Amino acid sequence: MKQKNHYSDQPDFYDRAPSLSIARELLLALKEDLVEELIILTAAMKGRYPNDGGNPKKIKKIEETFGHFPQCKLKFIPTVKENDGYFPLRWV
Repeated sequence: MKQKNHYSDQPDFYDRAPSLSIARELLLALKEDLVEELIILTAAMKGRYPNDGGNPKKIKKIEETFGHFPQCKLKFIPTVKENDGYFPLRWV
């Protein structure tokens, strides 16, 4: 069975990809101490990365952008493949 190539596996994908469309506004609000807590949710295919965490390149990009603020947290939503798509485990 042929393994599917994922666009995020490209070595420079996350270097070229822009941050969230609202990243600038979030960063400004964080700098002005207007945000008490910011939780960034990101999906990761269960079993694809160590400890069911996300793509290390994606984590690095998020940490470089938001990791300087102690009120920011990163949480993973593990997904599984079912039929023709990937779904959060809580939906399966």
